[in-house]
Amino acid sequence: MQVWQDLWKLDRLGGDWYVACFVLLRKHIKAKFVPFYFQVLHTRGLSGILANHVFPVSPQAAVLSVRYLSLLGWVLKGQLRGENQNSQKQLFELMLTNSSEREWIMAQPKKSVALLSRIRQICCLALASSPASTLKSGYNQLYFVEEKIAELEACVGSCERLFGSPIPPTYTRHLSRVMSLWLVLLPMSLVFAASLNTLAVAFVVSIGAYVFVGLDEVGMEIENVFQLLPLQQLAAAAQKDAQDQFLMIGDPPTV
Repeated sequence: MQVWQDLWKLDRLGGDWYVACFVLLRKHIKAKFVPFYFQVLHTRGLSGILANHVFPVSPQAAVLSVRYLSLLGWVLKGQLRGENQNSQKQLFELMLTNSSEREWIMAQPKKSVALLSRIRQICCLALASSPASTLKSGYNQLYFVEEKIAELEACVGSCERLFGSPIPPTYTRHLSRVMSLWLVLLPMSLVFAASLNTLAVAFVVSIGAYVFVGLDEVGMEIENVFQLLPLQQLAAAAQKDAQDQFLMIGDPPTV
């Protein structure tokens, strides 16, 4: 796995091996956590644009867009964790009151991509139908909407790439066999090279097995990190941020 490759490179450079374990494990978890985190961040930014630029032109279009946007985090979570369609169906029934909108999104094979495409379509139609006096401003606003949607599509694509890039089974099996062979030969090397007694050999081998087998398990869990990350809390945070952006425009202070 990539974790072991990085550890081998650092060991050849003479780094502190134990510190390297924790640093590299943290790096790999963070690398897979970042795309979903940026999805929350860009959801907040796009909902702010919808509230301040699209809502004054077409309130209905803005509200429908933010409903789709609030669903994105939940749909992506279900996709990355392999959840069944029934849980997503309940979300669509709760968030999309229009039956035609709900049936359309449920019929799409990739719902995360369909959500962003629908938001793009709604905003394009709403801003393009603005009065002629504000048509140029509408195109500028549409540019900002398109920019945020493109960033969200990049986040969704990164999550799908990480989810759809499994480690070859042969690679994992070979690593486990090599580690097992090393642990089997370790007692003989300690007896003949270090002249340790039986109790000392058993203690050293037990500690080594605990460290390396545990590190191998952690490495395998990192390769399936979406089962460990708090996607439920992140999806809820994205939905709340989108909601708060619209609540803030209700009664703002006078400028």
